[in-house]
Amino acid sequence: MLAAALLAVGPVPALGQPVQGEDAPPARTVEEAVAEDLGLTMDEFVRAGATAEQAAGRLGLESGRGGDLDGAPGVGRLTRQGVVALETGEAGTPYSAFEDLDELRERYLAEMGPDGLTGLAYTLEGYEVLVDDPDAVRERGRASTTGEVVSPSAWATAYPGVSVVGTTEPAAAGTVRGGASISFGGASCTHGFNGWYKGDQVGLAAGHCPYAGGTAVSYGGYRLGTVTWWQFGAPGSAWESYGTDLTTYSLTAGHSHPASVTTGSSTVTITGRTPAVLGLPVCKMGRRTGWTCSVVNKVGWQWIGDGSGDITRPKRWVWSLFADLQVIPGDSGGPWIAGHKAVGVTSSYDWYDDGRPYSTAALLTSLDDYRPGAQVKVWLGRPRISSVEMTGDTSGRARWADDETVSGRLSQPSGDSISPGTVVDVWVDGTRVASPGVSGDGSFSFVYPGSDSRSHTVKLRARQGDSRGTTLTVADEPAGEVPSVVRHAGENRYGTAAAIALARFPAGVDTVYLASGRGFADALSGGGRAGTDGSPILLTDPVTLPAATRDALTRLAPRRVVVLGGTLAVSESVAGELRGIAPTVERVGGANRYAVSAAIASTYPAGQSKVFVVSGEAFPDALGAAAVAGRRGVPLLITKTARLSDVVAAEIDRLDPAEIVIVGGPAAVSTAVESSLAAYAPQVTRVGGADRYAVSAALADRFTSPAPEAWVARGTDYPDALSAAPAAALHGGPVLLTKSSTLPSATVTALERDVRAPVIRIAGGTASVSSAVRSELRWLTYQ
Repeated sequence: MLAAALLAVGPVPALGQPVQGEDAPPARTVEEAVAEDLGLTMDEFVRAGATAEQAAGRLGLESGRGGDLDGAPGVGRLTRQGVVALETGEAGTPYSAFEDLDELRERYLAEMGPDGLTGLAYTLEGYEVLVDDPDAVRERGRASTTGEVVSPSAWATAYPGVSVVGTTEPAAAGTVRGGASISFGGASCTHGFNGWYKGDQVGLAAGHCPYAGGTAVSYGGYRLGTVTWWQFGAPGSAWESYGTDLTTYSLTAGHSHPASVTTGSSTVTITGRTPAVLGLPVCKMGRRTGWTCSVVNKVGWQWIGDGSGDITRPKRWVWSLFADLQVIPGDSGGPWIAGHKAVGVTSSYDWYDDGRPYSTAALLTSLDDYRPGAQVKVWLGRPRISSVEMTGDTSGRARWADDETVSGRLSQPSGDSISPGTVVDVWVDGTRVASPGVSGDGSFSFVYPGSDSRSHTVKLRARQGDSRGTTLTVADEPAGEVPSVVRHAGENRYGTAAAIALARFPAGVDTVYLASGRGFADALSGGGRAGTDGSPILLTDPVTLPAATRDALTRLAPRRVVVLGGTLAVSESVAGELRGIAPTVERVGGANRYAVSAAIASTYPAGQSKVFVVSGEAFPDALGAAAVAGRRGVPLLITKTARLSDVVAAEIDRLDPAEIVIVGGPAAVSTAVESSLAAYAPQVTRVGGADRYAVSAALADRFTSPAPEAWVARGTDYPDALSAAPAAALHGGPVLLTKSSTLPSATVTALERDVRAPVIRIAGGTASVSSAVRSELRWLTYQ
């Protein structure tokens, strides 16, 4: 071996410094910015803001999306005449492709999926879909898998007024990882690791770098920080001393400092610190030589001289690992790793007498002796707990009981282990209640101290020294009775109706009712009759019997099929197909929907306890009524909003009810109709509410609470709710309405407080009732 080792430090040219002021953009007044950037005068700028503020209340814009009113755009547009509401969904506008953003969102999620979707918006030209990559053709988790996989841009071509815009995350500040080229004054070195010292972020490299060059640390020509401690040999760096070769230096807030080291175009995550042991495979990174790897073949003292090679001159001894690797000046301080574990930083190099190179690294375990409190920054994952249902990347829900043992696992790279000393801090409602240790395989457990009677916010985060992992926030729901949730769905409305009929009615049922899937009136009128008879209702295209409907009829094998509506609703060709399936096919028709409704009601005897009356012009308020009428075995008739149809009035007169129940507010069934109905029954009552969701909740509260089961269906369309009505009637439950993507508060209240059904059934696929709503239903709690 040569008599002396050289410092792995080389001189470097003078480094550039940040420009101080001369290249900064000139300061502008707000008036200048408005004029130059907007082309407006300050008066015009001021008026625009004032106009928008004054219009907000008039157009319902002040609360973001305009509240929960169906059809309310919640968006305005500034014109020369002031702020006007966007006419969304209206023919001839850029927004005619969809009724509103909700419909656009549901269509996109169904046909494309959520992966990569970053936003949906109105623009002056129409709708805009924001995605991470507009031209990427890939499977994005779509609900409907029947269509071709296309890019977002290609998808948008089918919808006028819809454009797709790509988005990228803003560029982060400079990132400094281990292995980066840095300089200590005039000495060129390599950044070893990001670390901590008593809660402050620091860098870790070789102690001889500041000894040789200075305490000002630069990165890419900019000031990175200042040396806060260094040691080259023993404390005080005396000659002929034994110690280490390490330094710590501050890191500026202008950069990010992840727990990783560079590997060219990728990174290696650092998850811990390991001592050097003989036979350990290690790799080192240097600014001059890059990545090279070998095996630890010695651990011990290495003397480092002044570069002269004269072993009689004063020298320092450094506790080191040895490996047969070559380093050259400039590599000093660079990281040595074993897998995901930090081992040391490049300290020196030399050659054996046969000419083979070797190098040494100052061990990071020396920090415990010479710089207590300094540590390598490590990456810690997110706690994963099987009893938590995730609602987002870092949030979830659970139902934990007091004194329950909660077990989880901390995520880690494949094949890796969790660093010793790692704990998971557990906070309940802001108070830390436990800090269980994490085993090498990532497992941990703790006894939960939260009460069963109320909700709690629980946060869990891994901690190892000053390093922290990602926080998992868990909403702990109160313990209590909880519903099971079942979805009944097909590929479309016909498939969903078939799925409901096959699941909830036995084969060999006496009668099946068949209505058009293109209009709600006949199915609404007949749904109550079907429920009274214990029969399902199926839907058909007016001119073609769908395959799903045909299959359901074949499997149900009814004695009789009752067609609801005239030949415009269900053609004779469809009726002819039905005759090949069932022995008897009957039609209940009439001149119009009101006549059909009266004809269906005529199958009930006179002297009814109740008759339900709903709008035949708009379906929203009426969707929950068919199930209630069917369950109670009473007729349901439809009416015009402003006037009671003569044929309906005549049928109500024949039925001679003790009570007429109007379902819906005056906008659905007017007060004039209510007054007319008073002539046909001693009591006329109305079940109304603020919107369709409140109406369905009020019906459930009054007529079907509590219930053995409940159905939930989309309230912005009718087929699924009407298909569910006879099944709900047969099994004693209501049909409650929901929005596609959120569960309305009125529906939540009705289910939790009034209905309390142990089973909740969803009518329709995820395009109708999203997975998010299904999750909300699963987490209802009956106290």
